[in-house]
Amino acid sequence: MHGGGGAVAALKGSVRLRLLAIIIAVMAVLTAGWPLVSHVVSDHRHLVSGTMLKLGTSQHSSATVTVGPGWTMQTGESNPRLIYVINRGPVHMSIAYAALVNNQQIDDLWQGLQQVVRIRHPGASLSPPLPVRTRSGAVGDIGVVRGPDMVGSASVFAGPSRKFAVEMVVEGPRYIAPLNILAAQRIMRSVIFLSARP
Repeated sequence: MHGGGGAVAALKGSVRLRLLAIIIAVMAVLTAGWPLVSHVVSDHRHLVSGTMLKLGTSQHSSATVTVGPGWTMQTGESNPRLIYVINRGPVHMSIAYAALVNNQQIDDLWQGLQQVVRIRHPGASLSPPLPVRTRSGAVGDIGVVRGPDMVGSASVFAGPSRKFAVEMVVEGPRYIAPLNILAAQRIMRSVIFLSARP
């Protein structure tokens, strides 16, 4: 009888140790892994090809862009009224709404965009602007972003009301495939100002 009780006690002890090991393993996974999983799940949302992102404060002061395949949105850094931050692999793109106080500010948009690039990427520069037209016919400016270890593009389009503009900057490491920059430039050329729609 004594031997049988010892076996039962040993079995209970073994079960307790296994349960304790499982609990510790689960706690370790939750403690170490959950923040990472939570960050990845909550902060990056896959965007289906053809997704239209609306940007702006009202119907008369807003625009949309259309996203192609392979992009994800950083939801924690995006605000549909003011800015979207999207990624395609190592390529990062910001699509921002800029309110304008008066028409004179339109002439300063490119200079302001140059300052934004320099602040975000010390040592980077933005080339002089070249005219560009969206697929819907809106006219804006586009240029090349260059830095010690990055390359990209930037564009700005003033809305028909001349009271706001859409500014976009895309950048990535120098080794990235040119197709990624072209994918971002397709987004830039997809701008539609909602107040200009028939």
